[in-house]
Amino acid sequence: MAPATQTYTNVAIVTAAGSGIGLVPTYSLLSHNPPYRVAGLDIKEIPPAFDLACTDINSKGVVYDTQLAIHFVHQNSIPGGQFVGTASSIGIRRRAALLKYAGTKAAVIVFCLATAPILQIKDHITFNVHMTDLNTVARAYHRYLDARNLNGEIAEASVDQVLVGRTRCMGME
Repeated sequence: MAPATQTYTNVAIVTAAGSGIGLVPTYSLLSHNPPYRVAGLDIKEIPPAFDLACTDINSKGVVYDTQLAIHFVHQNSIPGGQFVGTASSIGIRRRAALLKYAGTKAAVIVFCLATAPILQIKDHITFNVHMTDLNTVARAYHRYLDARNLNGEIAEASVDQVLVGRTRCMGME
């Protein structure tokens, strides 16, 4: 397949999001620094790749840490365990800032919700995720560590409250 610069004369950026929020990332892509600039970019230049350090730390880190935790739980004489992942409310609330960060936190939430039922059936491990606020993070962790029957929940630590729910994400109906 030929690169787009050899096949097409125009490239369109299409953003589909409710409430016109797609305009913000489009504007950001076209007018700000990374990764695309319309002015000053030779058509034969390849735009620089995204810095994916945030993805490596947030998303891949949780997946690999979960794999390690499963491995070590299997070494225990008593089967089962409890996992609590850390996400952020930006992963479920639409905001026009920190797009890569928001995507990685959404990935953490969906990974937990998708993995929780499998781990519970297969390995007797509960897996929950909390969304951070430093004032109530400890309470969110203890909610899950103190109650072995909870599984597949998300908790948002918000000011002085731990808000609990089972948010349905795309593809999780």
